[in-house]
Amino acid sequence: MTAPYTIISFISDFKQMKWQQASNGDLAFRKLSRDTTLFTLLMMPLLGRYDAVIFRYLNDSHNIAGILRRLLVETLICAVAKSRGVDVIWFAHNVDRESTVRYPSLNTLRRKMIGRFTNRVLVTDVSLIPEARKLLPVAAATPILACTFGHMEIRIEKPVKGRPDADIDSVPEGKSFYVASVNNWTDKKRPEFDLLLSLSRKALADNLDDCFIIAGPQTIKIRDTDPALYEQLKSIPNICLLEGEVQLKQLVDAGKCHAIVKSYTDMSLSLTLFQACSLGLAIISEQGTFMGAFIENNNVGVSIDPDSIDIAQTQATCLEIIKDSSNFTRFFSHYSWERGAAVLCGKNPA
Repeated sequence: MTAPYTIISFISDFKQMKWQQASNGDLAFRKLSRDTTLFTLLMMPLLGRYDAVIFRYLNDSHNIAGILRRLLVETLICAVAKSRGVDVIWFAHNVDRESTVRYPSLNTLRRKMIGRFTNRVLVTDVSLIPEARKLLPVAAATPILACTFGHMEIRIEKPVKGRPDADIDSVPEGKSFYVASVNNWTDKKRPEFDLLLSLSRKALADNLDDCFIIAGPQTIKIRDTDPALYEQLKSIPNICLLEGEVQLKQLVDAGKCHAIVKSYTDMSLSLTLFQACSLGLAIISEQGTFMGAFIENNNVGVSIDPDSIDIAQTQATCLEIIKDSSNFTRFFSHYSWERGAAVLCGKNPA
């Protein structure tokens, strides 16, 4: 039996689990710290044989000394990996910039360093490959491949211990259209929040019977850091703020979600987008963004101009999309965990 292509990773998440499961034994991840990775590569093969090291999410930390140390260790990891015949993979989840950049010069230096050592750059969609060629010149001679996400079997997960559940029953019944934003909070997600506000205000102005749900940790973040905004949101009659834990499927099962708002200004794809498509939900995004073009090209959502919203047409288009399940079947014929697993193993699926 052939040993799996084994990748050292500094994180362990749902995406890696799904790629490994989809590989049918051809792919395996092992989570190690950066320091342990360096030692393991130096001692290879005494401490095992590895085929690759993967770098994902090069976000800055708060501590500049920590970033400088990480840059040094990552450089050593890349140099030792190359000397040992171990592939260096850079998964550029965000092609243009990382989600959290506190020290732009250092962040750029980290990206350039890894780009110089990498054997292949991975992005989340083929349409991002030309952009990666332009924006990552340090990897100009390096293969750039699309490593896709895929369909998700969505189940209601047990609540996290110590976190209160949101009161879904507080969402009003019988509305003609429900739109949700269920998120953790990072600065890059502010445009999504702004877009939902634009939609809700337009729906009010047009006297539409819609409900806009803001849920997830972002609600707590607003409450704790901007009480004035929080009170303003509570006063908008068609916005429902849900504090506490809530899952998108809970809203769907309760008949209180037809579409989600998903609007980033960077060049990345959200796993929540794939979760929404797995649940048969439409996505609303903003024109002029990669996300907006992506959902329209795949017929799983609609992109809008916040300054000239036709809310009735947006709603009608979303309802048309979700009534035809073939839209999502076609989508997942192109995007699968199996394709992603093959690319991680160094293959280029047709």
